[in-house]
Amino acid sequence: MELYLPFPLQTVTQGFGENDTETYARGGLKGHTTLDFDPGWGVPVPFCATGRVYSILNKDNPDPSRYRAVYQIVHDGDISYEVSYGHLDQILAKVGQMAQAGQILGTVGNTGEVYHDGAPVTNVERLSGSHAGAHLHGPQVRPCKRVRFTRPGKQYLQDGYGLYRDVAGNYYEVIDYDNGFNGCVTPSFNGRLATSAKAATETIPAAIAQISATVSHYIASRSAPPASTAT
Repeated sequence: MELYLPFPLQTVTQGFGENDTETYARGGLKGHTTLDFDPGWGVPVPFCATGRVYSILNKDNPDPSRYRAVYQIVHDGDISYEVSYGHLDQILAKVGQMAQAGQILGTVGNTGEVYHDGAPVTNVERLSGSHAGAHLHGPQVRPCKRVRFTRPGKQYLQDGYGLYRDVAGNYYEVIDYDNGFNGCVTPSFNGRLATSAKAATETIPAAIAQISATVSHYIASRSAPPASTAT
């Protein structure tokens, strides 16, 4: 899977598996399930991979204590990946959208359970305008396999309506849900920022247009009658 960085690595505030505290233990986790980035509250968040948005949490819920997040599915051969982005403030993405790496999905926020200086940020603080604890949780990566049938004891991706099933009839079985991170794995980035992916996709149509214009000009010059010569 081609996975871009959302922001420079200098903005990482927590790594995968770090901060093994009671917070994670309560959820049956060994530690943090992805990387956290802190570029600043309200900064636009790009998609880090190309794939379809299949679920969005609390997009229109005004309560900042509710975790706002965007989830997409990225295919790579026989394996598919759930890639998610959490603690968002605004959400611009839409369910069903075929998102391209580099497109903006929302903005950095502090929704859900967040901490600042070791203490949880309260709803009173957030409703009063505090941006404490703002960061991007993600991209969080969870490998899955596409299956036609579900099996007892296995975990599958869910959207807001229950088990997620795509238009082709596939369910998405989490490959190693019992790995201590609910099936999430360390994100493997290609070392480039997602904004560079957007720039690349935007230059392709321009390049094609330039080539087409050059070819058209060449054909026109070949078919034009020769200029008359005065005698």
